[in-house]
Amino acid sequence: MAYIEAISDSHDWRDATHDFYYPIRDTDEPAPSKVVGRNWDPKAFTTGLTQFAKKLPDPSKKFATKKKKKDTTSNAPPVGPVRPKYPPRKAILDPPIEHAAQTILSNHFELHVGSDELYKYEILDLEEEGRTGKKVQALFRRALDAWPHLSTNKDSFATDGRKTIVSWKKLHGSLTTQPARPGQGPDQEGAIWPPQNITTGNHPTQARFEFVRKVQVARLQQQTLAGIDEMVNDLSAVKRCLDILVSKSFDQNVLRLSANKIFVKSARNMLAFNDNSTSQTLEIMRGYYYDIKPGMGSLLMNFNVSTSAFFRPIVVSEFLADDSTFKSYDERVAILSRLRVYIDPTHSEERFRKLGARIKTVHCIGEEKIEELPSFRKKQRDENGKLILVNGVQQYEPPITILLLTLPAVFTLEKVIKGRPAINCGTDTDPVWYAQEILRIVPYQIYSRPVPDDLKGSMVEQAALSPAIARSLIETEGLRHIGFDEVKESKVQFVNDQCFHFTAVKSLKYYLIQTLDQPMNDHKTKEYMDLFEAELKNQMSRRCQVDPSGMARANPGLEATSLKGNKNLEAHFGSAKDLGVDLVVLMLPSVDRRMYGDFKRLADRTQGLNSICVAKPAQLKGQIGKYMTNVVQKVNFKTGGTNAHVQDISKFLGERRTLILGADVVHPGHLAFEDSPSVACIVGSVDDDAGRFLGSARLQSKDKLDREIIDRVEDMVVERIKDWMLSTGSKEVPANIIYYRDGVSEGQYDKVVTIELSAIRRAWLAVKASNKPTTGAVNLTALVGGKRHHTRFYPIEEADKDPRGNQNCRPGTYVDRLVTSPYYDDFYLQSHSGIKGTARPTHYFPLVNGNIDSCKTIAQIRRLTHHLCYTYCRATGGVSYATPTYYADRLCDRARLYLPKTWSGKAGSDTDFTAHLEQAKTAEQDRRQQARDNDYRNGQPFQTGGVKDQAELDDEIQDTEQIRIFARNQVLDYAKREFYDRATNLDGNSWHTDLAKVMFWM
Repeated sequence: MAYIEAISDSHDWRDATHDFYYPIRDTDEPAPSKVVGRNWDPKAFTTGLTQFAKKLPDPSKKFATKKKKKDTTSNAPPVGPVRPKYPPRKAILDPPIEHAAQTILSNHFELHVGSDELYKYEILDLEEEGRTGKKVQALFRRALDAWPHLSTNKDSFATDGRKTIVSWKKLHGSLTTQPARPGQGPDQEGAIWPPQNITTGNHPTQARFEFVRKVQVARLQQQTLAGIDEMVNDLSAVKRCLDILVSKSFDQNVLRLSANKIFVKSARNMLAFNDNSTSQTLEIMRGYYYDIKPGMGSLLMNFNVSTSAFFRPIVVSEFLADDSTFKSYDERVAILSRLRVYIDPTHSEERFRKLGARIKTVHCIGEEKIEELPSFRKKQRDENGKLILVNGVQQYEPPITILLLTLPAVFTLEKVIKGRPAINCGTDTDPVWYAQEILRIVPYQIYSRPVPDDLKGSMVEQAALSPAIARSLIETEGLRHIGFDEVKESKVQFVNDQCFHFTAVKSLKYYLIQTLDQPMNDHKTKEYMDLFEAELKNQMSRRCQVDPSGMARANPGLEATSLKGNKNLEAHFGSAKDLGVDLVVLMLPSVDRRMYGDFKRLADRTQGLNSICVAKPAQLKGQIGKYMTNVVQKVNFKTGGTNAHVQDISKFLGERRTLILGADVVHPGHLAFEDSPSVACIVGSVDDDAGRFLGSARLQSKDKLDREIIDRVEDMVVERIKDWMLSTGSKEVPANIIYYRDGVSEGQYDKVVTIELSAIRRAWLAVKASNKPTTGAVNLTALVGGKRHHTRFYPIEEADKDPRGNQNCRPGTYVDRLVTSPYYDDFYLQSHSGIKGTARPTHYFPLVNGNIDSCKTIAQIRRLTHHLCYTYCRATGGVSYATPTYYADRLCDRARLYLPKTWSGKAGSDTDFTAHLEQAKTAEQDRRQQARDNDYRNGQPFQTGGVKDQAELDDEIQDTEQIRIFARNQVLDYAKREFYDRATNLDGNSWHTDLAKVMFWM
């Protein structure tokens, strides 16, 4: 792969002492790891776990549940009986007798802290309004150098680079001045000292020093031993302090962009397009994620490879000219705004050669050509960057033209290329213009959005490392950069199991729409269609036992269709509906997302017909069997069949009258209208084998802090219970419900319990009240499944490696020790063959255990969960997480197609509504402004230079929030009209009722 270095070898960024050190990339492959690892010794933990189990309160007695105690000021643990918030761990599971325990490696490393106490300090007043993050960091570094009690003790503390200091030494003991605000207790926790200078000059910057508190590392150690006194305490503040300590060991070859992630500066590579040409704008950089947490018996550091895309340090003119990475010029302009740039040529004046003076932030790009820009004036500033005022009036430099900024008299640059727009690195009111060719994009700026489609293949290929390579990189590259010389992995045990088989459908009548005449010829069109139809009959007969005579195409012939606009497509659907077909098939010569969306919306919502889209049929010739197996699976379940039946699931469900639910939420992207609603989906089983599920979907408008919690659980679960009763023929509500929840973090577990699980119970009671009474309450078990973590497992012995899974651990890898919670019954389960990269196990955390017969113990819950991973209707093996959540996730993907205008509003999908929304907001702003004028100035408008009292200022703040809510409701109403069936109501599901009893979305 060709690689053009963005920085020449002579550039000063090649200097390792430069802030933007940009080394030549390292392409060496790591050698296979020879580290053997160390066995986990469970003795200390199991002793603590036994004591924990003995101290648990009697479940039959009522105690007030203690809320999680935030570790903010006091270091004293709570006293009195505490009830576990979630199902507690009472033992470590032994592997079943029929499975031999095996040993694997985990990417967790034991961490020893040399002191039971640390000291946390903060430097205050640096984050004033208007200061950039870089300015705050620079002032923080100055404070470390300017204050003697810090400058003489740099070997005794670590920092977060902007505010917090964590020390293993009492730094405030050497301060001779008295605190301006005294602290509490003998250690003066919370004490704040008077402001001190951290810069010199006419207007020095001052800051204050605070001793926040002692940090009790010993309390976190108690959690590793399942100490019951620390069970409900949130010790995340202690963990954050330890994370800061780890950063002390970073060398100049790594870059820290967030609290728990570093990137290796030399571990870069180009991103390639599908034609193997490379992007000049984006590159991939390898990094590492680390997190300290209490393990079983010791503190652990989870350490994992993590890759991201970054902007390459090319000049702005090259960025704007690269139409391969970002096709749209407007998109490139939008992305460029807010990027930091570096003035590449050297300035003629010494003061402008310093690094800080050469770093700018792009505000916008001009509309005029550079040579047509008028002159402008820069505001005068003193040596400290403060604006110069004379009698309160801003002073300006003499007028200058844009071309003066790029002449040899100012920069070492030969010429400016005319005809290009200039770059404004100031503001709208105080612009500072530069030529494109003198600004270089600062390196190590992460591209946080998904990479363009043409680069995704390269991104996945480079990020999906095999277990052996990932493990070697962690040991030989990642840990070395944070000061670890000796690596000892921890070992855990697992067992595996898997099984499944197919069932069948009855008959099939289908309608085919094809657009293969362009760019294909008639001969090729007939060849591909014949190939498709022959293999469809073959697979349906062989896999689904459908007699070929029971299959028929409703519209024979080769006529192709031009699908520009939707009228022709609508006409075809009308014909298909009249012919009474079971399925509509669309053949496209290439992937077309817009056409796919139009096709599915018409099928799902207008006509209520099952549908399948086949793209790139030319690829069928080489792998027709594998491809058509997938198609036939879709046909089977879309027409009411069941693809998979897993042994023993009916023992968990059918004999015990159990409904399984899965739930997920999807959110709008960056192109959506502001405050666009999210979509929440819940699916529910409708048989005793978890082979078929039906679903519900709702819009929900939530503030961003609450958007993961589903607010319409009750009415969706009512639908799922009724469908379960109808399909199973039960006259009673299900006695048991098992709820699998995807997409929530640990901090949201409590809300899932109090909001979503309460709504499930209400739904059960509501359906029960209208049917045959059932005594007692529903038995509800709920688990959260998550894959957004960095825990990985690596097999040691060749016999333990999955030959079909890229040498990963075998399917069924189950871990409930060392790396899981010391207190609660969580576990990791790798249920699939990780065919690409290092397999990521799913972390399951039980929120409640309803003691369902045959599913009471965590071993039974784990076994059911693993079995469910093999019921996924579009796979012939296991999937990576529980099928109910997978189905909910896929239903969310389908539901997003029903909001094409709302979720792409900023891309101009509906200019009429955009204009209406702005007009409505303006009218509401004017109405509220007039009301304030009436209240405070007898209807007169506010005059510049006037003074508003506090009451009016408070009203302005409230009005701003009310205007935001007003606009949000406008968008929500618009989304409802688009999402729901306009002919019925704005509350139910968004698809045709003819599809309500099939899995059309899969």
